[in-house]
Amino acid sequence: MKHFIFALAIFLTAAGVHAQNRTTFKSTQEAVRYYEELVGSLIQQVKLMQDDNAKLLANVDDLKKQVNVLTAKAQNTDRELEALKKQIAADAETRKAQLNRLADRLSSQPAPAAQSQETLQGEFIEHTVEPGTTLSALSKAYGVTISDIKTANRLSSDNIRIGQKLLIPVKR
Repeated sequence: MKHFIFALAIFLTAAGVHAQNRTTFKSTQEAVRYYEELVGSLIQQVKLMQDDNAKLLANVDDLKKQVNVLTAKAQNTDRELEALKKQIAADAETRKAQLNRLADRLSSQPAPAAQSQETLQGEFIEHTVEPGTTLSALSKAYGVTISDIKTANRLSSDNIRIGQKLLIPVKR
């Protein structure tokens, strides 16, 4: 049935071409040869179109495969991204817990000024920081180095606060 429809389409196309050319034939053989050539030409064109169609279908299949590969890669990337987000959140929680434990330990230790003078070596004077007081001024006033004051009070920087009690080593 399929071949019959195809042949009918070719015949009708050939008849249309013949009608447009208004070609008259001297004999039946001449008409048959003409139509055979025309049908051969049409068959060749159909084969070329089938070849082109096959190439296009192959290209479509290749593109589908590429899309599938890219989709799989995108899904993997999404999973990896989610895993990284979870890891970052877990790391942040761990760091937060560690900082809280450190803060608890530091807050539970007595302040340097509250330590007994027996744990520190030598004699000390307790000084309460007033506005405008600096480590440099205390150093000059008591005749000790800034480093001595920082060491005695376990200070990691030169910052001191008003009202803070500092132990000043007594120079012998």
